[in-house]
Amino acid sequence: MRIASRLRPYCALLNRPASPSAIICTYNRYDLLPEAIESLIEEEIPVGSLEIIVVDNSADQAGAARFGQRYSGLSNLTYLVEPKPGLSNARNIGTAAALGRIVAFLDDDARACPSSAKELLDAHAAFEGRAGIVGGPIVPRWTNEKPAWMDKPLLGYLSSIWVRSYVSCPLENGLPVATFRSTGHL
Repeated sequence: MRIASRLRPYCALLNRPASPSAIICTYNRYDLLPEAIESLIEEEIPVGSLEIIVVDNSADQAGAARFGQRYSGLSNLTYLVEPKPGLSNARNIGTAAALGRIVAFLDDDARACPSSAKELLDAHAAFEGRAGIVGGPIVPRWTNEKPAWMDKPLLGYLSSIWVRSYVSCPLENGLPVATFRSTGHL
């Protein structure tokens, strides 16, 4: 009986439509967040097919709510202001709000490849909806010069994966691109 009640929320997830929900968790990143949102709006799937959820953990809750108002005209975008801090909490809030069965996370300083949502759906279809996770490489897009100490083996530690299938993407060298700012130190 206890196990059945614990599984009930997961069973409900299986009854959701197989459409994708993209979640962006953010904290005071209003300079970069619009590019992340815009990249999801420009996905190469029918307009409105991709649900976009932004979970804003910024300390200035009133400012976060004001910022979110700029997206009030987009029917497929939900802007949530979450007072409890933490990335794990924000992801859980976004996942709970998601209407789709397929959930993807995009960092607030990244841009999604225009075909990411389609490739995500294709990957899940290829495995008849049984894929637990799909992912792929991320290529840094430096906003200033890459630090000299950042050699090729270290680049793998910078990745933040937007859940997507490994199929070519027309952003940069056929790979999706994420933004990194060089500070000269870790």
